[in-house]
Amino acid sequence: VVPSGARRAGASSWSSSSIVTTESGTELFVKTGYGPNSSSMFEGELQGLRAMRATGTLYIPEAHHAAPFSGADKNGAYIVMERLVLGGRVDQAELGQKLAQMHLAEPAAESARAGKFGFDVNNTIGGTPQPNEWLDDWVEFLVERRLLHLARLSKDMQLQQLTSKLCARLRDGEFFEDVMQAGGIKPSVLHGDLWSGNIGALPDGRAVIFDPATYYGHHEAEFGMSWCA
Repeated sequence: VVPSGARRAGASSWSSSSIVTTESGTELFVKTGYGPNSSSMFEGELQGLRAMRATGTLYIPEAHHAAPFSGADKNGAYIVMERLVLGGRVDQAELGQKLAQMHLAEPAAESARAGKFGFDVNNTIGGTPQPNEWLDDWVEFLVERRLLHLARLSKDMQLQQLTSKLCARLRDGEFFEDVMQAGGIKPSVLHGDLWSGNIGALPDGRAVIFDPATYYGHHEAEFGMSWCA
């Protein structure tokens, strides 16, 4: 669905995008979606963009508003944000440096400053629900909120069994011993879905990232989603 007077700007399996021009001439980027996850999707995106933008590191589009709506035949939600004009080539060195600075920045969320892992709201990664309730321990968050959750969604019994075995090894401390000896794992604000389609460059060459699935976690988890970049 495209708002009245708007220009269509694209679509995915779970949302459609358009460009709306205000009375003052400002162009805004609007995404709309339907379905049971649309409200958490866009509220999560709003809060995620704001959490990353608060670090003052990478360029993050300004998020203005997100809310549910009721239609004549079905309900949905929308998000309004700054319209990005993309062009040029991403400076990979700058992207890496700014991303590291973002990961090192003091968290905006009080729970993350207290050393917890998660996010203030649940969100989605693409169209998939992503639980983010806070936990004190990174390994437990990775096991409960990510690996076991996704394995259950797959409805694949063999995958669930293999994931359970992996999670048992994680809980036994098999994979993070070196990090724990170096002082432990501290919560970093993560984009959460940092593949090449969610990275761009502004006309002046500055790197920009968008369409997040944000939470506070181990900074190296950021690159688990970059395999297809």
